[in-house]
Amino acid sequence: SIKEDSMPARVIKTGEPVRAARKPGGEQIKVKTDYLVEALLFIPLKLGGVTFGVLAATQREEGRRFSERDERLLGAIADFAAIAVQNARVYEAADRALSQRVVELAAINDLSMAVTQSLDLNEVYDILVDELSKHPLVHDVMLWLIKDNGQLDIYPDNEANQNKLKRTGDQYTKAVQEVVSSSAPSVSDFIDVDEEFTAVDGSSTSRIKARSLIALPLKAKKDVVGALALVAKRGSVRDDDLTRFQAFANPVATAIENARLYQQSEQSRAVITATASTLTQPLLILDDNGNVVIANKAAQELLDKHMSDLFNGLSAGVGRTTGIHLGEQIYLATSESTESVGTIVVMQDVTYEKQLEREQADIMRALSHDLKSPLTSIKGWAQLTQQVAKLEDKPEHYVNQIVYSADRMLSMINDLLNMAVNRDIPASALQPCSLDLPVRRAVSDVQGAALSKSITIDFSVTGTPFTIQGDENRLYHMALNLVENAIKYSPEKTEVAVELTFDKTSGITLAVSDQGPGIPEEDLLRIFERYIRGTNQTDIIGSGIGLSVVKAVAIAHGGSAEAMNLPGGGARFTVKIPATKTAV
Repeated sequence: SIKEDSMPARVIKTGEPVRAARKPGGEQIKVKTDYLVEALLFIPLKLGGVTFGVLAATQREEGRRFSERDERLLGAIADFAAIAVQNARVYEAADRALSQRVVELAAINDLSMAVTQSLDLNEVYDILVDELSKHPLVHDVMLWLIKDNGQLDIYPDNEANQNKLKRTGDQYTKAVQEVVSSSAPSVSDFIDVDEEFTAVDGSSTSRIKARSLIALPLKAKKDVVGALALVAKRGSVRDDDLTRFQAFANPVATAIENARLYQQSEQSRAVITATASTLTQPLLILDDNGNVVIANKAAQELLDKHMSDLFNGLSAGVGRTTGIHLGEQIYLATSESTESVGTIVVMQDVTYEKQLEREQADIMRALSHDLKSPLTSIKGWAQLTQQVAKLEDKPEHYVNQIVYSADRMLSMINDLLNMAVNRDIPASALQPCSLDLPVRRAVSDVQGAALSKSITIDFSVTGTPFTIQGDENRLYHMALNLVENAIKYSPEKTEVAVELTFDKTSGITLAVSDQGPGIPEEDLLRIFERYIRGTNQTDIIGSGIGLSVVKAVAIAHGGSAEAMNLPGGGARFTVKIPATKTAV
């Protein structure tokens, strides 16, 4: 926390830097960590003119003060730090939303599969309680059913559920009855006796908590057949919480209706038909020959528009969950073969979740534009200062720290970019492109790093370039990782060779060779695995993700990646993309 009368608080309020120094003959300044310092400098972290943080620097050397030049330099660093902090916040928020939504969709899929494969309400109830109990908002789950005589009873009517009713009192039952009567979801607050315990003196007391009750009507077709009641761990429940929990209520209503239909008819087909018609998401049932036996309205629309793509996707994912692209929509499909019924396919629209993934990738690519170039520039100027200026011990140490910190930040940015690149490539991302363009761009972008080590990059193209079906951005990062790696592990004043060969018969070959220490024999077979780094390179910053991205991008384009040591020293990395990927 920041005190209102402190210098950081003043920076937050005014948005202006603040400098402070020990007065001549006075005592040193004591900072929050109990260190004594000669001078302080506080710089605001701003985005869009809004100050949301403070970057602080201290000077402990006697007699030293912060100058206006120091203030400008730290201000430039603060601008980059502000972008990094804001991008990290956006990324974390998107990642949390995506993770929670994927978990919910998988749970709904499991529940929907139980509905279509079983007429046992107990089984569906067990899955419902199990999946909802995993939700961070849910404290307790209760199911209510309307019997044939119109009476509303808790299900199952066992001792555990009766004890729950005693704890919550009439508020619980009344709220559920109102939801059944109105056929509309509701949220109400009540006092819950969470736990009863005995004190040391023998007296008994209870732990009381204020909770919210979420009550959702269970509708099969137009009729309300019961209610799903959830006790929330926190007091406030948002509208989107109701929408998400209603998705769980729909399959349960279907299960209740199925059980009743089964009791009234010996024809199981009637039950399956009722299931298909009540589900809003696509549901298909195929016989052993692959013919469509049942398709609900949503599934029939997909069959009418995308029959070929739908069956191709389903045939590749029988017995497991797979993603299928149909037009502009993306579906998560679960297929299971059931004896005497056929193959049951339940699908979930995950277009929104995939959009979140693309937004994450966009955020990471923005980091490359906003942070990587200026950081590389900072590092280059610091290294140039070391080469052209004679520095005393302490300034030399400070410059070394700047280079080291820039390397650390560049490594973290590269890891984030690699995470964005190392994903499955959707078919919509493959466009006609020529590999020579992204390779040339990668070579151009690393010239600064090469010059700082007096390394020469020899780039050559053999054959006539031709276009392939590919993702140009991922191909660029593949080439960039290879060339950056070669420069990173090469000694000063050596050469890196980048050879790009086009052949209409054999395809495209990208080879990057260096004159570095090579790869230990025990590491060669695993060098493309994630987080694997050469055992002889413990002093170089890196996470071991880059080469795994190279191989992943190569495989995604139908190609391969391999590494070898050169007879005269150094290593050679080769990526091959077959001619079958040539764009039509």
